[in-house]
Amino acid sequence: MSEVSIQWLTTGFFVLCFVAAIIMEIIWLVRRGWTQTPRAVAFVAFSDTIALCVGFFVPFVIIGTIIALAWSGDIEKVSGGDATLWAAIAVAALFPPLFLFLVKRLFLKVFHIRTGREAWLYSLAVTLLSMAVSFIPPVIFYYVMRAIFRN
Repeated sequence: MSEVSIQWLTTGFFVLCFVAAIIMEIIWLVRRGWTQTPRAVAFVAFSDTIALCVGFFVPFVIIGTIIALAWSGDIEKVSGGDATLWAAIAVAALFPPLFLFLVKRLFLKVFHIRTGREAWLYSLAVTLLSMAVSFIPPVIFYYVMRAIFRN
């Protein structure tokens, strides 16, 4: 199997894991009795869509800017040097989960699902679990597939 095929399979597996994380979150909300299924679906759909669009646009702009600076040769002229670049990379890496956490918390309040400490804990747990379920299995899948189908 070619490297490109493995990458496409991994991308498909990522999509499956992402959808599984969404379904698990909906089931969690309904089974705990916090809300009914239609409201849970709306909550998850709105919060995940906003978090996905904005949460990954910001790192895209940051990394794109760094790459543009590198291609133009101006990366060495950045004030602060490597520290500035590492700080930008850290912001790009931490922004999506932090933004997802805050969006989940905000939408729990907007949809009148939960408030207070439970809402903060739920937002934290769902953010960590969503990221873990969406990203860890595809990475493992990719390396296992590469090991199995090594040319």
